[in-house]
Amino acid sequence: MVAAATAGCLLVLGANGTLSAWASSVITNPTNSAAAVHAALLQESSGAAVCHSYDAATNSSSCSTINKYGGLATLLSPGQSTVPVDVTFSNVGSINGSAFALTSPSPFCTQNPTTPTAGDLCGGGSLTVSIRCSAGTTFNSAAAWNDLSYNGIPSGITGSHTAIAGDLNIGSPWTCEVVATLSPSAPNNTQGVVVTQPLMWTLS
Repeated sequence: MVAAATAGCLLVLGANGTLSAWASSVITNPTNSAAAVHAALLQESSGAAVCHSYDAATNSSSCSTINKYGGLATLLSPGQSTVPVDVTFSNVGSINGSAFALTSPSPFCTQNPTTPTAGDLCGGGSLTVSIRCSAGTTFNSAAAWNDLSYNGIPSGITGSHTAIAGDLNIGSPWTCEVVATLSPSAPNNTQGVVVTQPLMWTLS
């Protein structure tokens, strides 16, 4: 009798629809989400030329439209300097920068011709490069950063600036001035030598 009574109750519940809601069990998760990390994105401009780190998917791009040494239009005589090339950088990313670094990646500095009799403009001291930076859209020598200031042979270029008072924040611009100088005492075997060097700027 107990078994029969129980069976009768189940039939009643199934008939009135109560058990139909138990045929499947459901849990909904309405708040699933994911987000990409915030990134510092670097913009570089000089005159009409503009390059971005995000021009490459890796956020590390190559920019060949800005020649910081002035190119081959004006050849240097002993004692002469290139016209200063001002390059303005800015943080166009979504996170404030904490450091801005300059290095010369391998092959550091190359020259042509490379014959044994050609003078060494990369590391011999006859050619020097000055690089100084300051906050703002124009270079201000009176407010130049002390920690990213280089004046020496091309093959030794390096420097790093630690953010001060938000000068690397989102939307902030800063400008670096680059000047190359051929020594007044440059030997005769440096004539006609062409120097090529990569410069890498990193905002982190």
